[in-house]
Amino acid sequence: MDAAKHIPAWFFPMWLDQMSEVAGKQMFAVAMAVILSNGGDGFKSMEVGKANTKFIDLTEHIKEPVITNESGWGEFRCNGGSVSVWVEDVD
Repeated sequence: MDAAKHIPAWFFPMWLDQMSEVAGKQMFAVAMAVILSNGGDGFKSMEVGKANTKFIDLTEHIKEPVITNESGWGEFRCNGGSVSVWVEDVD
């Protein structure tokens, strides 16, 4: 993740605190997938290192959860011209 090198370390705890407030519950986001689209609806198959794990879209743009397979791969969707932030469902 070359892009992460350019984000200051203090940003991540602040961002997670903000997401916890928005979600209304404490977040322990140890795996995350972020999908952006500047075109139409789509998806990206990604390995997130969490087998058989349920992920939810914090933005609530996509209502259906993603369940990763036994190898930790999932198909993470995003609406056209939007962003979706997928994190492990801690409930």
